[in-house]
Amino acid sequence: MKLNLHIEHIVLDGVELSPAETRRMAHALERELLSRMNGEAARGEASPPWSGAAVASLAAAPITVDPGAGGTRIGRELARSVHRGLGPVLPEAASVAPRGGDRS
Repeated sequence: MKLNLHIEHIVLDGVELSPAETRRMAHALERELLSRMNGEAARGEASPPWSGAAVASLAAAPITVDPGAGGTRIGRELARSVHRGLGPVLPEAASVAPRGGDRS
């Protein structure tokens, strides 16, 4: 399975991260999301309904972290939220086009 995911922006209200913590957050988000996706594949779960589709946007659920949470913790929580948002059903409002289809 190949997944291309582009996160254009993340809004963190009331959280200030240093550049180093921002990199830790991005790394933790990627690592946690890959772990969750690979876990599904290892368990032999059927292809998710978003497989083979392009989703123009996905609003992940808000997360809450303790004050002073570092980038690693925030990244993991973000990955969990994004993963939950990917399945099991595509949001009805999402713009979906079959892979390789016309996206105009």
